Amino acid sequence: MQRLAARALPQGPCRLVLALRAYPEQRSFELWPEPGSAARHPLVAGVYSLGRPRQGIVGWLDLDVCDHVTLDDGQVLDCTGHLGRRLFRALGRLVPPNGRLMVAYEMFAHEGETHRATRQELALGVPPLATPLGVLLFAAGCWLNIRDWYIPEGGREGPRKLQGNRPLDEQHLRRRAGEAMAELAGFLVPTAPARPPALAPARRRAARLLAALRRRFGEEVGR
Repeated sequence: MQRLAARALPQGPCRLVLALRAYPEQRSFELWPEPGSAARHPLVAGVYSLGRPRQGIVGWLDLDVCDHVTLDDGQVLDCTGHLGRRLFRALGRLVPPNGRLMVAYEMFAHEGETHRATRQELALGVPPLATPLGVLLFAAGCWLNIRDWYIPEGGREGPRKLQGNRPLDEQHLRRRAGEAMAELAGFLVPTAPARPPALAPARRRAARLLAALRRRFGEEVGR
């Protein structure tokens, strides 16, 4: 967690706040970006679990992430684009093989365009991986078999979120990569009537992701 705080943003280390939870393997945490001016709210808030390896329970992260953070001097720190991908790469390093990373796309405070666009695109049938938060899960290396928790089960999961998974091994990675490529390719197939203009950003993301996956795994995977 200290390494995460040191590397999450390029302009300097974040302030890490940890708190105990009822389960000994879990910690609540917050990352506060303070590049010379105190922030009014954390960049990331959530729960980190080490898991219980002896019981077969794998570690996980459950997060609220702000795409813009307001500083006390009135400046706004834009954590989208390159900064967002860097942040999620750092977060993804905390997730062990076969672990999961969950990130809310519905927030009670400080909701940003990343969350709204993800929610709207999911409602229009965009593959979760091609949404703005899906791209960040891809950067984290936790993009396999993304699940949309659009209906919390039991009422204890909190707001709606996407759950991505880190691969257990190379075989697992290639199998799930093939599934992801097939889903993205299907989304990009021209249809009649044409897809609404609102889906154009998602289609561009899907094309970039599909190209990246084909470069890594080859054209034959996913066919």
